[in-house]
This record gives sequence, structure tokens and C-alpha cells, in this order.
Amino acid sequence: MREYYLPFLYVALFIGYEISFYLIYQYNKLKKKKIPLNKIILAYGLLSGLGMSGVFLRTIITYYIEDVILKAKFNKFSHVLVALGIIVFLFTLSIKSFNEIVNVLLTRIVIIPAIIISIIIVLTNSKDIEFFLIIISIIIGSIYLTYAHYKIIKKIPIKAKKRIFLVFIGFTILLSSIIFRAEEFLKFYPEDLQEEIEIITIPLILLGLLIVLFGTYRFPILLEIDWQDKFIELFIIDSKSNEILYSYNLSNEKNNNMKNNKEEYLSKSPEKQIIFSKGISDIEIFISNFVNKKESINKISHGNQVIFIRHGDNSLHNLLLCVTAREELNSLNYFLNSIKKQFQKSFEKIIVNRDLSLEEKKRILLGFNTYIKNFLE
Repeated sequence: MREYYLPFLYVALFIGYEISFYLIYQYNKLKKKKIPLNKIILAYGLLSGLGMSGVFLRTIITYYIEDVILKAKFNKFSHVLVALGIIVFLFTLSIKSFNEIVNVLLTRIVIIPAIIISIIIVLTNSKDIEFFLIIISIIIGSIYLTYAHYKIIKKIPIKAKKRIFLVFIGFTILLSSIIFRAEEFLKFYPEDLQEEIEIITIPLILLGLLIVLFGTYRFPILLEIDWQDKFIELFIIDSKSNEILYSYNLSNEKNNNMKNNKEEYLSKSPEKQIIFSKGISDIEIFISNFVNKKESINKISHGNQVIFIRHGDNSLHNLLLCVTAREELNSLNYFLNSIKKQFQKSFEKIIVNRDLSLEEKKRILLGFNTYIKNFLE
């Protein structure tokens, strides 16, 4: 049956490593954003890579190595790789940033027996002790990882919920298939079932990997928990004419409370009066008198609120994109940069079109609501 197993195993290894490299690449792209929750992407990548390395070693042991001593050494090392992948995942969930999602103290407590069990499995020569510890680690790991994913799925946005759920299902199928076909477990099955189990589990490994691949492809960035609640309002201004082109109430997004009435908007709070009195250029001059800076201002603190600012590029250099927030978040910078990029891409021709009146432009720009709604889900 070697001719049947090996092609499937090599395809599985290719997909597994592809997932690992893709996730690590995605994490490196997001690293500069300094949003800690995205470390879970790195953790999934390392779990996939180390787990598939364990499968690769098991493949070599089963089909290419006959020396008993060498087999035993490779077998121990495969345990180390899989255990290392799970421990790295646990360490990721134990950082302070995840405290709003899972019980970090509980995670750190789980890490201790995980490390101890892994060390004993590597050092012991007793097959019975090794098997017993593997069973214990599977039980503890299954309970904790199910709990952790339940908490994660419960807290994160809808788009990410679906992806994390798929990843969890995929890894569950993958790890279960690897465990069921492991040498330590095969010996407990009736001999006439052992071959059937191996035949069934290899396609299941592939299925699990494909589900993980589907779940991780274009995985959405994980912003801080309840980040939407910290944002108040988005507005886009033509700083040359000092006109509000577009505004969106982030603190009341469900009601889709759009405001384009300048007088109503100005009456709400002092910081908005400052912003719209003479335009952002005057604000920058005003602040520069105190801080001795000539560069553009990207952030203004006023009372218990923060105003984040981005300037348009090239032909849209007069555009000013601002968000008011209750506190400073790295998620806010990512959100505002994404808004700026998409807005300029979608509406550059509208903004620079001199044949359109201001009111006509405002009506067209309301189409940007859809993008923001999708982003906030």
C-alpha cells in the first residue's frame, strides 16, 4: 500500500508547509501595525509547520528507515516537533494582550504540565509511560484548545469568527487523523482494521489541511477587542474649501447615522469646532507654535478624546481624513490608513471632477458607507 500512502502524504506535506509559510508571511506583513492579537496568525503558522514536520519524520520512519535505534530517535524527535508547535501556540495565548479573550493565568498553568510531559516523553524509555503521558496531553490539550477557540470566536468580529472556526475544525480533523494513525495507537486496533484506518486517515489529513487553508486564505487582521466602541466619528474634509465631504458616526454605526450638516456637526463638541473653524492647516500652525514642529500633525489630544489625522496623496493632497476616538489604539491607525487607501482608490475621479457640485459629490460619496460597514463587521 506504500504506493497509495506516499502520494497523499507528500501532497499533505506540501499543503501543510504552504499554510505555514503563508501565515508567517502574513504575520510579518502585519508586524509593523503593532496589533498584538495578530500573533495568533504566527502561532497557527508555526503549529502547522512544526506539526507537518512531525508528520514528515513519521513518514520517513515508516517507509524509509529500518534501523530500530534510528527509528526510536526519529520517533522521539517527531514528538518534540508536535509538542513544540502546541507549546508555542499556548505561549502566544499567554501574553497579556490576550487577557481580554482567554484566561491568561489558566493558559500559563496549562503550559507547565505541557512542557513537563513533553520532556518526560523524550527522556523515558518506557512505552507504557510514554503512551500514558500522550493520552494525558491529548486530553488536556483538547479541552484547553476547545475552550480557547470558543473564547476567541466569541470575542472577535464576524468575518474573523468564521475563519477561526474553520481553522479550528481543520486542525481538529488534522490532529485527530495524525493521532489515530500514529504507531502508538495502531497497535490497539484489530489487525484487520489497521490498514483500513491508515487508508481512511490520510484523506482526512488532506481534508483537514484544505479546511485550514480555506480558513487562513486572506485571513482578516485581528484588531483590538471592541475597538469599534472606542471610535466616535469619521469625517473627510476638503481642507482647501473647508467643506465636510463625508462623515460617518462610528459610535452609532448600527443606526447608520450619517451627518453632513456642518452646523449640526459643529454644535456637538469643542474639538469639532476647532477642526472646522478654519481647517486643518490652521490647527497645525496653532499646535506648531507650542511644540515647535513644522511637519504635518497626525494626532491631536483634546480632553478625553484623541483626533487622528491623515492627509490625502497626490491630486487629493487637499483631502483630510480624521477620526475622533475615546482612546489611542493601534487599530485606529490601521483603520484610518485602510479608509484613506480605499477612499482615494474609489473616489479620486469624483473628488477632482470640477463639473460636479459639492452636494452631488456628497451624495455619491455616501456609497462609501458599504465599505465601512463591511470593515466594521
